[in-house]
Amino acid sequence: MELIAEIRWKRKVHGMWKEGQATWEECKNVVKACRDATRKAKVHLEMNLARGVKNNKKGFFNYISSKRKARDNVGPLLNEVGVLVTEDAEKAELLNYFYTWGRTTPPGGIARKGIAWLVKKGGLWGR
Repeated sequence: MELIAEIRWKRKVHGMWKEGQATWEECKNVVKACRDATRKAKVHLEMNLARGVKNNKKGFFNYISSKRKARDNVGPLLNEVGVLVTEDAEKAELLNYFYTWGRTTPPGGIARKGIAWLVKKGGLWGR
């Protein structure tokens, strides 16, 4: 309950700062206190879950599995020509090529500018 009150106070002070009723230092101190309270609440929750794992296995493993979730799928990507790639093997090949390209210098000494350069120029290294 303390954390909720802390977050509400942070929002209120931020609104006051936007209206000119509070200084930036006051707002910054409240944000820092709210961040500390959030960290303490998270540590407290994790300690309680770890202590009660014998009695509450389901809660513990639900919390752990929520932290381990990763994305299974990568969305469609644009290849060198600007065509959307949807097949997994093609996406893997494109990403592999892109990340290895970042570790080497293309011909002519052009530095890596990211995927936006690939799309704008319509290809890799003038292909």
